[in-house]
Amino acid sequence: MQDSGGGNLRLSTLGFTLSEVLITLGIIGIVAAMTLPSLINHYRDRQILSQFNHAVSLFSNAFTQMANDNGGDLRNLYGPWNDFRHLGQDFYAQYFKLLKMCIPYGSYKDCVPYTFYALDKKTETYNDVCGIWTQVGILENGMIFCLGMPGVGNEFTLSVDLNGAKGPNTMGYDVFKFFITDAGIVHPRKAPDGGVCELRFKGNPYNGYKCAEWIQKFQNVDYLHYEKLNWTSGEHY
Repeated sequence: MQDSGGGNLRLSTLGFTLSEVLITLGIIGIVAAMTLPSLINHYRDRQILSQFNHAVSLFSNAFTQMANDNGGDLRNLYGPWNDFRHLGQDFYAQYFKLLKMCIPYGSYKDCVPYTFYALDKKTETYNDVCGIWTQVGILENGMIFCLGMPGVGNEFTLSVDLNGAKGPNTMGYDVFKFFITDAGIVHPRKAPDGGVCELRFKGNPYNGYKCAEWIQKFQNVDYLHYEKLNWTSGEHY
């Protein structure tokens, strides 16, 4: 190749040879391939924490106000079946920015026409997460909540899908279980027998029931990255 003066113009006079450019691009590609998954996971983890803490605050405020408006005790709202099923959409709309309510034993599938999975993303959970026994609501922000009959200690159970039907509809990722005290305070649900939150327990339909407890205690989602956790210190293995 010649310049306007008739001399040879070499690529190296522009700063880099072709081989140097290719080597540099290769290195950039390798670094990107190594760091991009970590960046994606970090973003996802921060998003889960943010949505989780927002949900706890939102539902605690709503149910606390609900209790305060009814003598300071949610029990005063219990119907003949010791649940909330007699309360309709107009009632809940006082406390939530609500799109829709679905009642138990009937239309709940109109709100959650999909399956929930345990932490391994393969094993289906039991229908106490959100099913025939629950009253289901869809909020304007896309969250779905499932209010269950009183369980242990006569507290209502609450399941929250942070991003609604978008998926993965999996315990510990976007679905979490809580209890609601009679005063309306939302707190992590104590897992039933076999309830865990560790990747090593594959095939366990209760795996993920305990993840809300981990987040509230340690404010991270390390259970998504490590097989075994220390529930006292927060360490992982």
